[in-house]
Amino acid sequence: MAATMRQLSAISCHDVSMVVTAGAGTGKTFVLVEKYLNLIQDQGYRIRDVLALTFTDKAAAEMKERVRNTIADRLKEDPDNQVWKDAHEEMVIAPVMTFHSFCAQILREFAIEAGLDPGFLILDEGQSLAVGREAFETLIRRPPDEINEPLIRLLAQVEKYHLNLILNSLSKNPETFERFKADLFDDPGKILNSWEKFLEETRVPVIKRFFSDPDICDAISDFYRFFDIYRGQGDSAVRYLGMVCPVLQELSPDLPAELLHQIAEEFLKIRPVGNIGSKKIWDKDDLERFREAKACLIAAFEEATP
Repeated sequence: MAATMRQLSAISCHDVSMVVTAGAGTGKTFVLVEKYLNLIQDQGYRIRDVLALTFTDKAAAEMKERVRNTIADRLKEDPDNQVWKDAHEEMVIAPVMTFHSFCAQILREFAIEAGLDPGFLILDEGQSLAVGREAFETLIRRPPDEINEPLIRLLAQVEKYHLNLILNSLSKNPETFERFKADLFDDPGKILNSWEKFLEETRVPVIKRFFSDPDICDAISDFYRFFDIYRGQGDSAVRYLGMVCPVLQELSPDLPAELLHQIAEEFLKIRPVGNIGSKKIWDKDDLERFREAKACLIAAFEEATP
């Protein structure tokens, strides 16, 4: 593959930081491999001197394989080239790895200074989720005595699922939580004002989008229309419409954000399970449109209850 002029510029320029952006299949990896090898061939570096970091193990393995294969090809073309001979031998120890692996390597090398056990393990995403779930279930089922009563009061106000989301968010943003806690003690009134402003800035656009979205408006109209058509039929979909249509009638464009939130929660509590609507009762096109409208409204109300 021959490099274009712009690619050649990126490959040979090493005195400034560069970002390579392009669509899939346009040669980004080719440029990175050639830039890597240009440092070896023209800049006098050894393989062990060039650190290449990726986000995933798969990308690191691909990068290393591409470099290795390119070096092998150049060695075939010029078997006596000492630069490529040395590079080919050193590929075994080439520092091409993920950011996580690189950081772990440094921490293990300086474990005492970092205050860590040198044998620490890095959990993958699945293991991390499993540890988090186990910790949460332990908290809920066997809480320490000193937090048992506060936890019961908290669960009376916040359901288990949302409590889990809150705790996960706190664990991922401990510094933000610490700043919030400090601000709360220093000036609680300021926190409340900021919170009200935040709600206003986030909820008002949601309401505007809700009532200006033609798909949502059509879905609500279809619910009313289908309930009038099939009213009185002994059908799960009709019974569902009979429960949600009175809730939808409470909607209006000048609705306060808090009321839209309440209506959304009330609508979602009636959310049916499984596939509803009998083909013996419903017209085929009506039933298909009803299901589309139901999916549309559920998604819209879920967005209105962040």
